[in-house]
Amino acid sequence: NFQVKMDAQPDQVLPPQAIICSFAFDANTLSQIQSLWQALDKNGDGVLTVHDFQFSENAMTDGALASWSKLQATFDQDEDHKVTFDEFVEGFKQLALSQPAVITELPLAETSIQDWMAELNKRVNQITQDLCAQVASWIA
Repeated sequence: NFQVKMDAQPDQVLPPQAIICSFAFDANTLSQIQSLWQALDKNGDGVLTVHDFQFSENAMTDGALASWSKLQATFDQDEDHKVTFDEFVEGFKQLALSQPAVITELPLAETSIQDWMAELNKRVNQITQDLCAQVASWIA
């Protein structure tokens, strides 16, 4: 459990659900996520499965299996052995929010929660773009 409390407004506390739900990916971040999704969804069926990592009908390299296993462990939230686009997007949010985010541009004592959240949202987008590159490297 975590909460966000602002020193300038100690009576206002944001629960984790509000923080996660308040993030929005910008157009550039969404474009990177969609491009990565399209590269991964080899058969174009709208879900990622082990079949998207096979190089022929019945063959899969150890590297491809390792890539699928890592991707599945990271993004398959309902553990049904496939990853939907919604799980993919939500997985990036969760990954980004688990990363350290240093925000030095705003003096906390003089910053509203709204301004702080906007700056944090920018940072989450930057982190997510970096994470897209990392996930792409899993399959390279």
